Amino acid sequence: MGEQHRKISPLKCVVHGCEGRQRSLRMCDFHYLRHHRGLPLDMPRHEKLHYGEQRKLHHGYVIVTHQGKDREEHRVVVEEWLGRPLLRSEVIHHINGLRDDNRLSNLEIHSRGSHRALHNREANPPSYCPIQGCPHLVNVRGYCHKHYWQVKNGKIPGFKLLGVKTAKSIVKEIKG
Repeated sequence: MGEQHRKISPLKCVVHGCEGRQRSLRMCDFHYLRHHRGLPLDMPRHEKLHYGEQRKLHHGYVIVTHQGKDREEHRVVVEEWLGRPLLRSEVIHHINGLRDDNRLSNLEIHSRGSHRALHNREANPPSYCPIQGCPHLVNVRGYCHKHYWQVKNGKIPGFKLLGVKTAKSIVKEIKG
């Protein structure tokens, strides 16, 4: 008596009418890729988007089809304004931080390094001296240079130095 082999049929894609085999998110590879790119799942396979039709990717940028290729709209806007393609080293910065606001007045061209520095400054804004009315940046233990010495010498009551104790100050504490 021979063993009967049961043929296991793979699960089908959840998109209506698709006979593809499930992979990720219960979709076939084709529909998963469409979902990932922000394309409509029910669009026929042969249909292409035309320039002017927009969609957003999961990271917030607007994607358009320009000259037969999917491109980020902010890059297309700046390239058309410049009259030349952007270099790979050129990055477009959205001034107001909204990735879908692609008005020319909201876009700036940066090198990769200057764009990184800009975002580092936004994440870590400069600190100013806490003494009222002082416009200087902090550079020594929480105060500007001038006020550091005044606080250290006790000339400004109510303020203490920030930071690590020095060996000299620890010896003074021990000797009392």
